[in-house]
Amino acid sequence: MIVTCIIGLEHEGKVYVGGDSATGNGWGLRVATTPKVFRLGELLVGFTDTWRFGQLLQYSLVVPQRDGEDSDERYLIATLIPAIRSTMKDHGYVTTEDSRESAGGAIIGYRGRVYELSPNFGLTTFADKVAAVGVGWMFAEGAMLALEQLAPKERILKALEIVGRCSDGVLPPFTVMEL
Repeated sequence: MIVTCIIGLEHEGKVYVGGDSATGNGWGLRVATTPKVFRLGELLVGFTDTWRFGQLLQYSLVVPQRDGEDSDERYLIATLIPAIRSTMKDHGYVTTEDSRESAGGAIIGYRGRVYELSPNFGLTTFADKVAAVGVGWMFAEGAMLALEQLAPKERILKALEIVGRCSDGVLPPFTVMEL
């Protein structure tokens, strides 16, 4: 059973990331007290997949220093993503299928931009400045577009509420952080 919805939003030079509190094992859902959204230096991170993936990001990942000459995107793709991949491999979290490595999905906020980290370690930004991962991600993106008139935190909270009503695996309370 896939649980969790994480939503990221760029708005006026800031990044907002929100997530739910659902946790499950395939037979049922419970409400976790550990947030799935956290700050890590200059990064704002929201994770999906498993608690282990999030714990490795939050507590084992050493965020590398940025070379002042790199663009934000180059730093993230050429420096941060290899550090994430290495951390996952070092802790036995990477799976390999058909010679392709994968781990978990996340939303990463950095310097006013929101990025989607896919399980294959690809990084993407979107023209509408919204990203969502996890169960109901399509509901989340649709709700975010329909709720453009709301303030960023309220918009994410309302979108998470809508996702929870439209799909299994999303439960309050919801956490929204700003960077």
